[in-house]
Amino acid sequence: MARLRCVVEYDGTGFAGFQVQSGQPQVRTVQGALESAVLASTAAPSRVIGAGRTDAGVHAAGQVVHFDTDNSWEPAVWQAALNARLPPDVVIRSVNVAPAEFHARYSARSREYRYAVYNLPIRSPIVARWTWQVPEPLNVEQMNAAADECRGEQDFRAFAARDNPTSTVRRILRLSCRRFADIVVVEVTANAFLRHMVRRLVGSLVRVGSGRLRPESLREIIDAKQRGLAGPTVPPAGLCLMKVNY
Repeated sequence: MARLRCVVEYDGTGFAGFQVQSGQPQVRTVQGALESAVLASTAAPSRVIGAGRTDAGVHAAGQVVHFDTDNSWEPAVWQAALNARLPPDVVIRSVNVAPAEFHARYSARSREYRYAVYNLPIRSPIVARWTWQVPEPLNVEQMNAAADECRGEQDFRAFAARDNPTSTVRRILRLSCRRFADIVVVEVTANAFLRHMVRRLVGSLVRVGSGRLRPESLREIIDAKQRGLAGPTVPPAGLCLMKVNY
């Protein structure tokens, strides 16, 4: 039995998230597409485990998955076989043989996400699929001042979805905002994330950038640990899982 580690890229627009929905086989998910491709390639089912359980509409450039197989194909053969059977919005970027103890989710040391904001009042059909449009001008310098309040190990309960686990303490290793012409990019790396945490952080930073919150407000929101004080859960289209570090 071999354990294979794959780096996967996908456009999340047409998926109801990464994870297979229990009792709903008709719901389209990335995990379901990958498992179907493995089954079609080998005639043997295998559970595919992902590093990040991305929500509906969230993209990935560097999702990592693993699965076990009795098949002895070389990694390049596996990559070609799976890509031939995957839909156009999913692709295997690389395949490697992993140690038996490797686990795509639990072996991960950190994850890197990127959120893209289209910052113009006139919409763009070209970038709409991968961004969230904010019409009012954003002050990136103020957003970075607010980001300074979020780094380190802290209780991010205020930025969590209601169905998150008991512990809401996470460690943000990096959080920065940059402008590229009309696109403002928020990049964040952490040891782990709560569900909706990145999207609510972005919602709060955008409120700072538009002048509706002071940069110091992020510290007050974190300390208060109340969900209602944080910014909104921004749309999933702008979010992309860029890399998983081991």
